Amino acid sequence: MGFDLSVPFKAYTITPPCDGVGADGAWKLFDSDPEQFYREYHPRSNVEATITALKRLMPVELGAKIFGGHVNEVLSKLVAYNLIVSARKPGG
Repeated sequence: MGFDLSVPFKAYTITPPCDGVGADGAWKLFDSDPEQFYREYHPRSNVEATITALKRLMPVELGAKIFGGHVNEVLSKLVAYNLIVSARKPGG
């Protein structure tokens, strides 16, 4: 489908059987070059942390009735989130 598995492995993970399915490529990269693995994983963890913080600060439900309204509401929440984060940032 065109996507890569990007899940960090536990320190105690044993080498999974290489059957050409699932975590083979991710495990090989993690096992051979952990720094490169985490460079590729970091953007995903940033997105997950941002979405979690956004859900924690603002209600998940959208009040608009049409799709265009949903888009505007989500964009407004993102702007408000950025303002909140900027206000909390020291020196920002």
